Formats: sequence, structure tokens, C-alpha cells
Amino acid sequence: MSELVIGGRTFRSRLFVGTGKFSSNELMARAIAASESEMVTVAMKRIDMNNPQDDMLVHVRRPEIQLLPNTSGVRDAEEAGFDVLLTANNHCLDKGKLGLERTILMLDSLKIHHAGTYRNPEERHKSYPLLIEKNGFRIVLLNYTYGTNGLKTDAPNVVNYINREQIKKDILDARRKLPDVIIACMHWGVEYCSFPERSECELANWLIEQGVDHVIGSHPHVLQPMEIVKDPRTPARHVIVYSLGNFISNMSKEKTDGGAMVRLKLQRIFRITRLADCEYALVWTSRPVLSKKKNFELYPVTFINKSINNEELNVMKRFLKGTENLLGKSNGGIKEYFFE
Repeated sequence: MSELVIGGRTFRSRLFVGTGKFSSNELMARAIAASESEMVTVAMKRIDMNNPQDDMLVHVRRPEIQLLPNTSGVRDAEEAGFDVLLTANNHCLDKGKLGLERTILMLDSLKIHHAGTYRNPEERHKSYPLLIEKNGFRIVLLNYTYGTNGLKTDAPNVVNYINREQIKKDILDARRKLPDVIIACMHWGVEYCSFPERSECELANWLIEQGVDHVIGSHPHVLQPMEIVKDPRTPARHVIVYSLGNFISNMSKEKTDGGAMVRLKLQRIFRITRLADCEYALVWTSRPVLSKKKNFELYPVTFINKSINNEELNVMKRFLKGTENLLGKSNGGIKEYFFE
């Protein structure tokens, strides 16, 4: 029996997937330190290579990344341990062609895998859908955005917009790569709304019908319900997370000061990979105006630093009360897990 955990304490190598905006190395270091380096992990666990049954853990989380010509954010993400960044979001054209291309240049120079935006169609064709291989598992990541705040892409740049015709082609290309799992990361939804629109629900179901295994949503800045749905044709089960909320941000509006990570446990038996379990863990951001400290600090809600003050604690409890009320009533088959 052999065991290898990517992203946990057993083995230091990690596969981190996310999108986000970070302003300094120190901020990222404090955020990671507050979580004992377990907050931003896509972790895979495989047991016994000679046994036809394999297990894999996938942790999904979402900070909020804005892509800028300033390269410090990309370097910070790399130093924090990110291996994959998803770049299709409504801010990816905020700095125009220069911002889009320099972001890609920085990601490539740091050898960080990425998906969502491209310098030209040829680069997109070469590297998308994004296939990640770790310890015998093959994961395809898809990434799309609802829009770019009214800004148009400068040719030959490419942004992955939500377009069913193109997505259908991409899913077919993804399936040709023979992955264990296809995960679609969708930048969609209405900001500050605690429930998905009917259009997102319909699109999520359509993605699964086309061959996507799991759907992870972002953009609303607040948590929305998550569910496990049964496949009508096979024994497979699919995770749909409509919004993970904010991972780390400077937002103070109610419900925006925290979010969730989602852990998918995938089990492979005789070359067939299925969802074995899915859980979520809540995180909360303490801002300097609350903590009276220089930097933002990110906490799993069950791992609170002893130096947290009463004002921070009260604000965090407000977030937890609203979140537990929402998820406790609306989640479908997904329970909370806690950091040790």
C-alpha cells in the first residue's frame, strides 16, 4: 500500500488552481500562513498503483483575480504556490491588449499553467482545453466568462466567452484527451445575489449533458448553493457549485467577506472515475480596518489565530451565521468539512 498526497503535509508538491487579485507577497504569505498552506490546494491522493482502485482529492477555491500589466500579482501567486491560473473573467481586458498579453507572458515565464485568455487563436488551439496530469490522473480544465465589462478583445487576442457552440466544440476536444475528469470553471452570475439565476442552472445542466463532469462557478462575490446531481444515464454524480464567494478581498458588504473551498473526492475503479464524495470548508478574510494590522489575513473558520480581536470575531460570526443559514437549507448533498 502506498500513499501520496499532493498539497497536504505528506508531500510538498502542490497543484493550485485559481483566479484572483493579490497586491503583495506579504499579503499572500500571511494568507497562506494563516491556513497552514492548505487553503489553496487542488490535492490528489492515489492509493496503491497496482490496485485497480485509485482515489483523488480535488480542492477547489476561488479568490478574485484582476489581470494587470503590473506583474507583482502574478509573481505573488507563483511564490504562494499556484500551479494553474484561470484568466477568463470580467476584468481580463481592464488594461487592454497590453494587460492580457503581459499576464500571459508572465505566466509562461514562471511556467504556470493557465486557461481562459490567449494571445492568438493558434496558441489557444495548442494549449486548450488545458490538460493537467498528476500521478496518473488526467484532469481537463475549461474556463469561460460571461463578459468583459463591455470591453472588446483586440485581434488577434482571444478571450473564452460563454458561447454554447464554442463550448460544445471544446468539450469534444477535451474528451479526445481521454481525461479522468472534466471540470468547467464558469465566471457567471449576478453580483451579491445568494442564488443562481435560472440561466446559470440551465447552463450548468447543459454542460453536464455535453460531457462535463463538474461545474464550479465564480463572480457574484457571495456564496451560492452547491449540489450533487445524479446523471440520468449512468451511475455518475456531478458537482455543481454556483458561486464560491470571495476567497480573499477588501469587500466589507455583508456576505462578501468570505467564501468556501470545495473538496471533491474522485475514485477510479477499473479505469472508470466517479465522484466518491464532496465537501466544503468556509474561509473568512480579516481586513486591516478590523484587525488594526498592516495586512489582510485569511482564516479557515475553524482555524482562528489567538490574536483575533472581538470586532473581528463579531464580523466573522455575522458571515458564518448568514452562510450556515444559506448552505444549511439549500445545499444538495454537500456537507461541511473542517481543518484539523
